[in-house]
Amino acid sequence: MSLDLDYQCTEEVDDSIVANDSSQEESEKIYYYENKHEIVTRVAFLCGVSDYHLNGENSAFLPDVISTLGSDEKALIVRNLCLLRNSIEHNFKKIAMAMSKDGRAFFGLIEFIPKPSLSYIEDHSIRLPTTSRNLTDILAEINRAISDRINNCKDIFPTWVNWNYIRELFVMPDGTKQAGMLKAASQFYENINYYPYKTYINWKPHEVGNLFKNDYFFMREVYEQHGDRVFHTSNLSDVSDGIKERIYDFLDNSSKTVLIVDCENADPYALCAMFRSLDESQIEKIDKVILYDDPKAASGWRFFEKYIGVNQSKIEHILIQRILDYKSLLDVKLTARVTKEFYKEKVESFVLVSSDSDFWGLMEEIPDAKFLVMIEHRKSSVELRKVLEEHNIFYCFADAFYTGMDDSLKKQAIFSELTAILDLKSFNARDLLEEVLVTTRVEMDQAEKNRFYDKYLKNMQLRVSKDGIVKLDIRK
Repeated sequence: MSLDLDYQCTEEVDDSIVANDSSQEESEKIYYYENKHEIVTRVAFLCGVSDYHLNGENSAFLPDVISTLGSDEKALIVRNLCLLRNSIEHNFKKIAMAMSKDGRAFFGLIEFIPKPSLSYIEDHSIRLPTTSRNLTDILAEINRAISDRINNCKDIFPTWVNWNYIRELFVMPDGTKQAGMLKAASQFYENINYYPYKTYINWKPHEVGNLFKNDYFFMREVYEQHGDRVFHTSNLSDVSDGIKERIYDFLDNSSKTVLIVDCENADPYALCAMFRSLDESQIEKIDKVILYDDPKAASGWRFFEKYIGVNQSKIEHILIQRILDYKSLLDVKLTARVTKEFYKEKVESFVLVSSDSDFWGLMEEIPDAKFLVMIEHRKSSVELRKVLEEHNIFYCFADAFYTGMDDSLKKQAIFSELTAILDLKSFNARDLLEEVLVTTRVEMDQAEKNRFYDKYLKNMQLRVSKDGIVKLDIRK
């Protein structure tokens, strides 16, 4: 198995997906996925990849992530359990012989097992049967402890990751039974060079090189082992430094720049990722951000304003009322505003965020204005890209900026919207009790009502069925 962490991802991105630069040489083609190691660093840490490989001179694992996990109790428990399991898998015969024939205790075999790991889990109330002379008893308990505690690490990964696929990597099948441990050990020994850094995980070993070489490669392999190819590659991709430099050049060469957004044809989360990935000094060169929005459009744009790090005085959020439900005036209003900014306010450069090809007419009518266009892969047409290329208008993909580990904006938008909806569906439990008393003609004085409320209604519990049906249960 190759452990070459400098291996370049062979998933080459077509030039048309990157930017319109027909002069690019073959050697300058851009690779979106090769430099992301957020997911693999977390998995490698948890499954017990050694410190030598995690912190090695040529390691691509992320020191900041390792440092953060190194102070996270739930992550350290799983890591130390896995380190013990790896030591057992690598030295099973030697440890078993020392225990059964030489009468040595498991915790004393520090030449085979990491004593700090054993001490750590014992300090956190995980008791292994270390007095047993049967090593499989200890391994079974380690497997049980990992299975019980791995879910505590779910929040270490973003919500877009299929957690069940990650969790399964840590759980040895039938790992508390003799047959399961024997099967896993046999597969591990026979294919040890196909396991990442010779570290045990529950997967179907085969020759892939370094499974942990980058997030995209790792996620693709894990998903494919489940017959699943559906995951958001935009969460693993990032534009190259070359694209960012083109954006910086555009801003540097403009005395006045306005970023104008067609909210109906743009993703607030992708655009937020773009802002977060650019240098603050470059963002400051944007004089104004104008959002053209429909009153019924995604609430994510409200959060976009808060998260992009632009002074609020520079942001205009314009809601366009519809005269007819099926007809938006956004295109007309946006076009008129760009024209006004160019001729009246002397704005010479525009960053236009929209995948709508109708705006080509606007750019064509103001040939002296400079445009940088941000579109999205799934929304933009090939025809639009060709027209932009033919007229040497630089464009890039807003949804190619890295969003992988940061889904906070999406969560915040979801929670805010859920709260607003639930507020509309709320009711007063005391009023409900009064209604029921009238209906049932039961008489209670105020003290009795208070006792009933405190005992039964105050502690109602929410129950959500598998189909998502929400009900309230009253404890009787």
